[in-house]
Amino acid sequence: MSTENNFCQFPWTWLSVNLESDLWRWCCKVPFTPGFQEHYPITKRLTEVKELLMENRRPQACKACWDDEDKGGTSYRKANGGEDASVMGLRYIDIVLSTTCNMKCATCGPGFSSQWQGILQINEKPKEFHWLNDKKNIVSNEKRQAALTKLLTTINRHAKTIERIHVYGGEPSVDPTFAVFVDQLLEIEFANKPAIRITSNGNFTDRYGDKFMEQLDRLRDAGWSIDIRLSVDAIGETAEFIRGGLKWTVFEKNIKTLHERGYCHEINVTVSTLSYASLPEIPAWLESIGLLETIIPTFNLAVTPRWTSPGVLGHLASDLAPRWGKYKTHFQWHEFVMKVETLQRKQNDQEPALDALKTMGKFLTWYSDVTHRTLPANVSRVRYLSDLATRYYE
Repeated sequence: MSTENNFCQFPWTWLSVNLESDLWRWCCKVPFTPGFQEHYPITKRLTEVKELLMENRRPQACKACWDDEDKGGTSYRKANGGEDASVMGLRYIDIVLSTTCNMKCATCGPGFSSQWQGILQINEKPKEFHWLNDKKNIVSNEKRQAALTKLLTTINRHAKTIERIHVYGGEPSVDPTFAVFVDQLLEIEFANKPAIRITSNGNFTDRYGDKFMEQLDRLRDAGWSIDIRLSVDAIGETAEFIRGGLKWTVFEKNIKTLHERGYCHEINVTVSTLSYASLPEIPAWLESIGLLETIIPTFNLAVTPRWTSPGVLGHLASDLAPRWGKYKTHFQWHEFVMKVETLQRKQNDQEPALDALKTMGKFLTWYSDVTHRTLPANVSRVRYLSDLATRYYE
């Protein structure tokens, strides 16, 4: 038997549930399993994984981490404290309430946005845009309600150990299910109130915003710690293009309000082919609205669909390299900038992925047409360089 510690706590401590599709998994590195409502937590696969880990053996289901570790890298397991066997019991729950959303982001698709589902009903897409086929197998309302009931029962059963609940969408601020979920959470007696983290696009108008804030206030008044993570790629017209349906003035108003109420202290900054050249504009904008010192950027690397990953740019990334100026050494942004620059250095000797760049170019033309928006300057730069590279290497 190997002397290396192969244990991972996540099959015991972590649960991710997609209520709309009745899917679940025990780690973000393993595929979703159907049948949460019927089968969780007693399944043959999960039982086998736990038994192997208890024997210090490597389950095949956890191959993503073993591959990273065998290559000398840092796996998700090691980076997030998974080796610690002293902490057991369900601690972290990630929940996709539904695909109800008010935006159609260029880097998203119908699997997570009802707006994308609507776009594809009235617009024919090229066959190679395979990621837009990823509409999750949506279950009936009756089965979805049963899955929600099962989830709440699970939370209640583990109320002594749960530390954090993370809510995704869709977009929770415009999803009626969120208020129902909050009602049920407030009825559960926790040993210690968990933290609740909500990932939001920040694009809610007063019609939805007042109701959303009301739910947040109810949770806060009941003793919950609230963490709203707004997603940001760029600012202004570039942001409005990448995140189809976004109104930048609305986003700016909402981040100020959420921060004033103590709900937002971090933002998820997505690093993608489309946002790469625009990244330094984000700290400059935060400084202009007085939030540079109090909002922390979290590095969020785009990886799917493939053309969104900055890695496909290869050495072209150096031509688009963000110019950080004073923000490179700013205490809130220094670590984020180092990650972006490390990413760029790794690509300096790599050739562009021409197939991915071709797909990106074709998609941008189609996306611009169906969203009725013109490519902003920084996105046009990426498109221009990728077109040059495609012609040169072919």
